[in-house]
Amino acid sequence: GVRLLSRYLFFIIIPPALAIFIFSKPLIQVFFGESYAAGALALQILVIGLLFYVVAGVNLGLITAIGEPKLVAKIIVIAAAINIVTNLLLIPRFGIEGAAFATAISYLVILILSTRKIIYFFQVRFPYDIWIKLIFAGLAFMAVVYGTQKFLSFSATAETIIALLLALLAYIFMAFYLKIIDWEEIKRYGKLIMKR
Repeated sequence: GVRLLSRYLFFIIIPPALAIFIFSKPLIQVFFGESYAAGALALQILVIGLLFYVVAGVNLGLITAIGEPKLVAKIIVIAAAINIVTNLLLIPRFGIEGAAFATAISYLVILILSTRKIIYFFQVRFPYDIWIKLIFAGLAFMAVVYGTQKFLSFSATAETIIALLLALLAYIFMAFYLKIIDWEEIKRYGKLIMKR
């Protein structure tokens, strides 16, 4: 179960995260107004950090579930200390982008530390090879979005919808082509869960 979570969680969250990353400026303009559009880069950085934190959050939940909440607190305190230091270093020079980068770094620290503990407690190998393949699938997603927008001449809304649908199809195709999705593994664990 831990292996399945670590394998497919990134797979599920990458498309919406990349969609927010690509359309960060229009999204901010629509929801918050033109005056906040300057925060698009900060949002993009935070989206990358969010990818780290989603998996890290699952790790922390698992560590808590096996009776190690103090360890979770320790990891969070370390990440918070790093966040404070990097904020002090980056905000004076880079402003809101520096704050976003500091937050993303702290999320990455939580991911690294919690992953090490999960490996120790559960004796499980994380699918780093799958994560690398997901980077290529994500790049294909982004390439299709940018390529589609370049060649289409519809309204902005229509172009966005078409681009995202085509990008999602490309992403799923890459997932099968690179063997990121393993149906046999899903079926095997599904049967195990049903028996319980």
